[in-house]
Amino acid sequence: MKKLALKKMMIVVVSMLCFSPLSAQVTQQQADKLDSLITKLINQERYSDAIDTQKKRLDILKELHGETDTTYIEGLVFLGKYYARNQQLDEAIKTLRKATSLYEEHISSTDDNFAFYLDNLAFYLSAAQQTEEAELISRRALGIYEKKGKLDEHFAAILMHLAETCHENKRYQEAIQFELRSLSIIKKLMGEHSEEYINELSYLQKFYESAGEKDRVDNLKERIEKLIKEHNEGYVDLPKLVEFKTPEICHLHNNDALRCCAYFLTHRLNAPNMNEAAKYILNWSYSSADVHIEIDEMIGKFLTNQNEMAYMIAYTAAITYYCLTNNLEWIDEEGYLKVMHTLLDFYDQNKDLSGKIDSLENYLKLRKKEKLDQQLLKDYQKLRETNKSKIQ
Repeated sequence: MKKLALKKMMIVVVSMLCFSPLSAQVTQQQADKLDSLITKLINQERYSDAIDTQKKRLDILKELHGETDTTYIEGLVFLGKYYARNQQLDEAIKTLRKATSLYEEHISSTDDNFAFYLDNLAFYLSAAQQTEEAELISRRALGIYEKKGKLDEHFAAILMHLAETCHENKRYQEAIQFELRSLSIIKKLMGEHSEEYINELSYLQKFYESAGEKDRVDNLKERIEKLIKEHNEGYVDLPKLVEFKTPEICHLHNNDALRCCAYFLTHRLNAPNMNEAAKYILNWSYSSADVHIEIDEMIGKFLTNQNEMAYMIAYTAAITYYCLTNNLEWIDEEGYLKVMHTLLDFYDQNKDLSGKIDSLENYLKLRKKEKLDQQLLKDYQKLRETNKSKIQ
């Protein structure tokens, strides 16, 4: 009897061990499904439903990982965002207080994420008119992040939030200084003709007005009007051409290359900065080791005609953009199809300026008949066979 009882107990224990991982797997799958549902709810602006769903997801994450895990804490931060979008600022603040407290105690009090979470908390406090505490927390976020030496959009956001809070607390000169620092980063990243930069200038104008600096207000108004006019005319601030002597130098300017590619592919051939963008793309791609431009017979023919050269550049820009954003050195099958469709869109919008090109016209006809992708797959296989030895 004892042996039989022991055997039964062992069977139960083995069964429990076998089912535990499966149960955890199902629970994680449930959390992932809820995450997908939340995305749909947010897109539909159903914030109240998103809040309820995120709470259920957090219960699962807490059971799986505990409250001290970064996944759970990040979930709290998103719950706070949903509360804020639903105009429940008190709940948003309460949730972010818990998230920052857990993160500081169990993860880090000096890393990037902690600075971002503090910035979120300060933003909600400011929106709830708790501006004195908001400023203190915002200053702490700035103190952490500026030590990183990163002049990026996150740093710009922290600075602009602190500037706004200082303004609310009637510290106008500090507000101006923080806003100027933020604007200098935005200008470097996006240019002074970008919507982001122009829109942010209106806050600087407000701060100047509050500080009673009328001359600066008048000068800034004129500047904003000038920038808006030039922006509407198609002017952008592209990065200045660099002497790309080595692949390492090219790598340092990958983001600048992306900006030039995006500009070239989204503007007409007669846009103000097309030549500037084209020179940057060609010089960067010639020396870069991060992206390899493969040219077939059709694309190669574009090099022999001045009017068709623009489509060689568009092809290069499309490959560069796809590969850099997907961390690829060589274009893959999916990317090749996207690149060729992008090239055809660019041609269709510009052929009245360049004149018609027979090869691209034939591709447009195939696309109209919904037979283009079939042809492009054949083209890709031929291209891949030609360059197989280089890729290996």
